[in-house]
Amino acid sequence: MRLTGRTVSEVNFRLGEFQSNLPHLTTGFDDLIGTVLDGELFCPAAAIDTGDTTTTHALQAAVAILATSPENASAIQERHQCHLRFVAFDVLRFQGRDMTSRSLRDRLTVLEEAFLRTNNRHVSLAETHLAEKALAHELMLAEGKEGSVWKRLDGRYEPGRRVRHWLKRKRGLEIEAVVSGFKLGSAGRGNAHLVGAVEFSVADPGGNTRPIAWVSNWTDEERQRMTVNESGSPMLNPDYLGRKAVIAGHDIAGKSGRYRHAKLRAWVA
Repeated sequence: MRLTGRTVSEVNFRLGEFQSNLPHLTTGFDDLIGTVLDGELFCPAAAIDTGDTTTTHALQAAVAILATSPENASAIQERHQCHLRFVAFDVLRFQGRDMTSRSLRDRLTVLEEAFLRTNNRHVSLAETHLAEKALAHELMLAEGKEGSVWKRLDGRYEPGRRVRHWLKRKRGLEIEAVVSGFKLGSAGRGNAHLVGAVEFSVADPGGNTRPIAWVSNWTDEERQRMTVNESGSPMLNPDYLGRKAVIAGHDIAGKSGRYRHAKLRAWVA
């Protein structure tokens, strides 16, 4: 039984494995030899004390449990009774048979069979809605969930690729903020001599500014307009400092208080 992430280690060139931190998710799969499930780990508690920090979001809590030592991970989950759950939403292989070329409709049927063969109370299936999808999405957001993924029933599973028949719809937040700083682009990516990311801030009731987002998904043309050279050193065009804009993000990071996955919605004239 292996529990892996999606990221390949730069040390051993293997997917990261987490079963040592989640021993409760390693049993009850005797009938699923040769099966690969796709899903997410979910923490039933948002606020947990890791010894170094206290989390404020379920995703942050799950990441903290995976990032600590196996001993601390077990202690945290036992102390808070927040054993991570595995929520399955797809199947790549079933008992040695490849499922990726089959339609999502067929894979969901196989996934349900795989679930019925498990004997682990910490495993569940993701909700699937075939009707009133927009309503289901809004209800999920109202419950505080991150969002939903919309998939075509006739679509195949294509590992490692962004495909048009999968669409992520996430919670959106917007705020009006002003440009307060910048970072140059990363070396080796072709834009080290241009503005790479722009910092946006808001004013608190006391008049002090507080950074709330970094936006970096600019086009080359936008980077060039933002960049000026003073004495041979690239910097942000002063005309942009203090400029107002509407910034959108998925949610707010619990530790930094900044918008995650922030992007520019519109400049405010």
